[in-house]
Amino acid sequence: MTSLLAPVRAWHRPLTACAVLMFGLVLVAAVGTVLDQRTLLGESVWVKPLKFGFAFGLYAGTLAWLLTKLTRGRRLGCGLGTVFALAATVEVRARLVGSAALGHTGLVAVVTWQAWRGQPLIHPDTATLLALAAVLLLTAGGAVRVIATAKRAAAACAAAEAPPAESATARPAGTPEPSWPVSR
Repeated sequence: MTSLLAPVRAWHRPLTACAVLMFGLVLVAAVGTVLDQRTLLGESVWVKPLKFGFAFGLYAGTLAWLLTKLTRGRRLGCGLGTVFALAATVEVRARLVGSAALGHTGLVAVVTWQAWRGQPLIHPDTATLLALAAVLLLTAGGAVRVIATAKRAAAACAAAEAPPAESATARPAGTPEPSWPVSR
């Protein structure tokens, strides 16, 4: 068993973790499809997370394997793979699973709230426009947070692969060592 897993350990770790999480989502969504009888437009609310989990898991696993085959541009590949892994994990797990578990997204909730109050869909009132603006701002804020996290992860990956910087106190070649003590 160890010999079978040895090549997998060399794969891109964030993408491998993303693939494992996505296939875990497939199992959760399969159980949800069987146990939860809610439907949306005649289809179980768990089918979309199941499909996305399978597709993203397969893609992330393939990409993690392919990144081991790079001969040039490994740092760029590592950074982009990390960005994809973070974005895919946050997008699929948070948004799709949250939508399936809660039954509707923010937009559907606002439109339902608008209909419950008896407001027309074509000419929303100020409260509905403010609620839609809040949904838009929360979505944009989430996207900004994902991008910032991905940039930090890519920078950390690049820093881990970068050669160590030379010391600021290093002397040029051929300069003699001073005879007095030097604090560093």
